[in-house]
Amino acid sequence: MKQIFKYGDTKEYYRVVAKGDVAKFNGVVVHPYYATFALTRDAEWTSRLFVLDMKEIEEEGIGTYVNIQHKAPAKIGDEVRFIATL
Repeated sequence: MKQIFKYGDTKEYYRVVAKGDVAKFNGVVVHPYYATFALTRDAEWTSRLFVLDMKEIEEEGIGTYVNIQHKAPAKIGDEVRFIATL
């Protein structure tokens, strides 16, 4: 891995909540808001933006920890901003 970042560096990702991002289990919608599962997926993607810049072609990254803070509910059509910080 290329050591090109320092502690405190950030990556940002923006996502517009889509119909497929709402909370549902076994095909049944629980509520019409951005699901924790989808939120975590997109947070993971945001941190992966670091890995994509750092890894060599023959390398791959693996996650070890995700910490998420729900600031407010997001409904379909809302834009959500993710910030990953080293």
